[in-house]
Amino acid sequence: GGGGGGGGGGGGGGEGGLGIALAEDEREEKQEEEPENLEEGEEEESPAAEEDQGEKETKKEEYKLEDKFKVVSLVVQNEPAVEGLPSVESMVSGFQAKKAKLADKKILKEDIDKIMQTGLFENVNVRVIPVGPNEARVTYELQERQLSPVYSVTVAGTTILPDDIVENINKKFREVPALTPALLGWARNSIDGWYRERGLAFGCVSHFEGVESGAVTVQCFEGVIDQVKVMYETRSGKVLQKGHYPEKWIWNSLPFKRGHHYNLEDGKRALRNVYATDLYENVQVIPRLRPPEEDPTQRQVVVEVRVMEKPIKTTDLQLEWGLAPGESGRPTIGSIVPAGEIFVEHKNIDGEGASASGSLTSSDLLVPTNDIGFKVEYKKPYIFGVNDENKASLVASAFNTRKQSVVFSPGAGDDEVPVVWITRTGARIGLHETYSRNSKGNYGFVLQQVQSHDESGALCTVGSRKLPNGTFANDGPPTTLSGTGSDTLHET
Repeated sequence: GGGGGGGGGGGGGGEGGLGIALAEDEREEKQEEEPENLEEGEEEESPAAEEDQGEKETKKEEYKLEDKFKVVSLVVQNEPAVEGLPSVESMVSGFQAKKAKLADKKILKEDIDKIMQTGLFENVNVRVIPVGPNEARVTYELQERQLSPVYSVTVAGTTILPDDIVENINKKFREVPALTPALLGWARNSIDGWYRERGLAFGCVSHFEGVESGAVTVQCFEGVIDQVKVMYETRSGKVLQKGHYPEKWIWNSLPFKRGHHYNLEDGKRALRNVYATDLYENVQVIPRLRPPEEDPTQRQVVVEVRVMEKPIKTTDLQLEWGLAPGESGRPTIGSIVPAGEIFVEHKNIDGEGASASGSLTSSDLLVPTNDIGFKVEYKKPYIFGVNDENKASLVASAFNTRKQSVVFSPGAGDDEVPVVWITRTGARIGLHETYSRNSKGNYGFVLQQVQSHDESGALCTVGSRKLPNGTFANDGPPTTLSGTGSDTLHET
């Protein structure tokens, strides 16, 4: 037999550590009372019994606990058997008796206080049983709070909660002899979880009514949109009521409707749609409840859409300098005259969101001659009106580009091939439609002239190669489809 003893203690957040002392006192009292309970003829113990008793006393002395002792195992008994309810240990973020290297009465009391603070239990009994030299097994025995029996269950404040959720809660409440806080927690988690799975950010159980009487009402809150506001922010943080771009484009991008439940997916869709206009560099969707003085029911949601506009006029200059190996092997600037690009854009030239932009590129910005490239573009959104589901926009552009041909270039070990430049000059007009986030369509017509030139700028009809004697042989393939060095093409 082992010298362990059980005992009660520490209920209701009291001195849980008294369990050790109580266990030892009870053993001594039982040993003192034992002879009184013996029948006649059993007053004297046999030698074997005396030997066994001596062994027990030795083990009892061997397993005596000090003020601080090691907890080798901790068991929780009578946890609430409620589906989805976390363990008591998780609720209190772990037991100190487990975390500490050595436990004492103070640590056990801290654990009991935390358990009682959950509000789920009427009492907590602690049993500390020595199982080795200054080692003990600790048991927390829980006594769950019992409320009144349930006579009726009503779920109020909801318009979208399905009947099966309500029926399941009603069934669970009626299956138990008395309602418990743990069961109320399960009901709250079931309903709140259903709202979260569907992105209903404000959907939840606000409170329970009639718990003491048994006529229980589960009061829900769902968050219904009452108002949508569009607000404009400046870089300095100032809030304006009006912006430069047509506000109707923002309203056309918002999926929110008065009287509908606020949904997180609608918030994400609003962000994507407003950003897609390419007119705003920052967009925020901020839902909030009306204050109690405006809405005592605390059910109405106000959605604020805050935007920060991109600059209407933009000018951008990019300069490039090429590096080449110098005489000493160190990189040096090939030319102090930079290559680069000049870009100019106006995002609202007609007050209705039409934009125009132009860019100029050259390898020599100071003297942009033959290699000059340009692009001018005009874009008119919502060409068929803001109610067009496909959000059709008209895009027209004129362009001129000059690039070195990758076809007429030497391979490894081949003869030297003179550079051929391809120049494209033309115009493009098209209609762009957006059907969904990942589905778009383009209809267009392109008219362009394609010409090939040599280094001097003259038309180049065929490719050439350098011969060993230093002359060039014009015996390559034609540089354009027509063989004249200049083609006019149209595409649809």
